[in-house]
Amino acid sequence: MKHIFCSAILIAISASVFAQKEIKVKSKITSATVYLQGAEINNHFQANLPQGSSTVIVEGLPANLNQQTLQVGSVNGVTIQSTEYRLNYLNQNQKTPRAKMLQDSLEILNNINSKIDNQRKVDNEQLSVFDYNKAVGGANVGLSVLELQKLMDYYFKKSTDIKADVLELDFKDKKNQEKIDKLNNQLADENTKANQPTGEIVLQVVANAATNADFSLTYMNANAGWNPIYDLRCENIQSKIKLYYKAQVWQNTGANWDDVKLTISTGNPNESGTSPVLNPWYLYTYVVAKMGGFDFSAPAAMTRNESLSAPKMKAYKVTADDAGKAEETNSLTQYTTVNESQLNATFEIDLKYNIPSDGKVHLVSMVDYELPATYQYYAVPKLDKDAFLLARITDWEKLNLLPANANIFFEGTYVGQSFVDTRNTRDTLSFSMGRDKKIIINRQKVKDFSTRKTIGNSRKEIFTYDITIRNTKKDAVSLIMLDQYPITTDKDIEIELLEKSNAAVDAEKGQVQWRMDLKSQENKSLRLSYSVKYPKDKTIGNLN
Repeated sequence: MKHIFCSAILIAISASVFAQKEIKVKSKITSATVYLQGAEINNHFQANLPQGSSTVIVEGLPANLNQQTLQVGSVNGVTIQSTEYRLNYLNQNQKTPRAKMLQDSLEILNNINSKIDNQRKVDNEQLSVFDYNKAVGGANVGLSVLELQKLMDYYFKKSTDIKADVLELDFKDKKNQEKIDKLNNQLADENTKANQPTGEIVLQVVANAATNADFSLTYMNANAGWNPIYDLRCENIQSKIKLYYKAQVWQNTGANWDDVKLTISTGNPNESGTSPVLNPWYLYTYVVAKMGGFDFSAPAAMTRNESLSAPKMKAYKVTADDAGKAEETNSLTQYTTVNESQLNATFEIDLKYNIPSDGKVHLVSMVDYELPATYQYYAVPKLDKDAFLLARITDWEKLNLLPANANIFFEGTYVGQSFVDTRNTRDTLSFSMGRDKKIIINRQKVKDFSTRKTIGNSRKEIFTYDITIRNTKKDAVSLIMLDQYPITTDKDIEIELLEKSNAAVDAEKGQVQWRMDLKSQENKSLRLSYSVKYPKDKTIGNLN
């Protein structure tokens, strides 16, 4: 009897252990670190735990998160024994606000079409009545010809009006049906998103005492990222460059980011972290075998794999005292902390953002800088007669810039888009600030000094160009201008540079370069002349 009683107690204890209540909670996204591709998402949740063992289920998580990156932590004397991630096909995502809006629009259009259909039925019934009465009236010989004519006119007018009304109703019905079909297609796409399973985490935890425990949850999701973009503003060529560093952030992780703190990282965790291995490069000889007038040959060499490893960067924290000092008044920099590690930089923004899971780009402002710059005008009149303003800055490496497009604003006006190319090893970074129409350049061929002569077995051509430059600006400017003369490796062709107006010459490239300072309203004239001598029985196709 005693043995049976003890067994019953053990069974009861075992049942109580295995029948412990599951605690279901939802987590809230608090912050996200967005990489060029992918994002690390930080969540917080609480759970009222009894003393001892408990099962905590965190519901409503994205189904596409990276399970290998899951990290769950807790304090307050709570131990996490195990973590399991699984998909829940029964608890699917709720309808999105867009899906609800589409559903409401469908209901309105379907209601309108129902009214149209009812009105059309009424009109068709009236037509049936008129057709019947017309037949009866025609068979009634008691009516005079005049009365019968009036009756027929009345039937004709009413039936015409009703038929016109039916045609208009048919047209409205067709148009509404087209809208309904489009809305149904769009709603089906939205519902596909909503009908996806959700993820959930099952935690086995042990609490030293009953407590309302705080938990942290972190995971990676590949369906997010950002692209850099800049605004470059300059008031005039005596002022500093204002550079506004922005991030085009997008995410389609399956969960909206509401009131979330963002950190933007220049890193990319999806790139391979394995350093490249340069294998030996072997050359092979081969013998050409000729068969029937055709050559059959083996490959000359094996292909080789080449890749670049990420450069190492100095670790430091950017402050307003660094080169490229940030604006201190009305500046975004006061909300952003920039940290640079050995491999990448991060921008921690002390502001909260709402970024829905819609895959659309959302602009996030990060930092802005006021940069000392030198300005130089640049022109190649052979290709383009406009002068382009270049702004040059130094110590640009400290700004953690990436290659990206830039919107250019000069003298308060949007002048176009340029590209900031940081993939170079130069100490100075150049920005193109766009065209300046106030520097007028003209390049014209001088016919009187451009000749073509035949001397013996040779033909000699002379090409002469006059270039005029005028500065109509109120300020003096510095201008670099390039032109060219042809070069050749053909020993039968002789090329001579006849006149260059004191230009610097790069004989290997066939380039001439003028550097000049132009006062306000100043004009300058330059001349470029060269000759080309070649056998008269030959033709040079691209000579001009």
